[in-house]
Amino acid sequence: STNKAMNRMASSSSATQADDLSERANQMIMVRIYII
Repeated sequence: STNKAMNRMASSSSATQADDLSERANQMIMVRIYII
């Protein structure tokens, strides 16, 4: 997951930024699940 973020930062475009936002949202959901 972190590697994907690094790759997206390396080649950032509007499409990859949208994917990054959705991935961050998914990560937040996963973090909340782990906390619960």
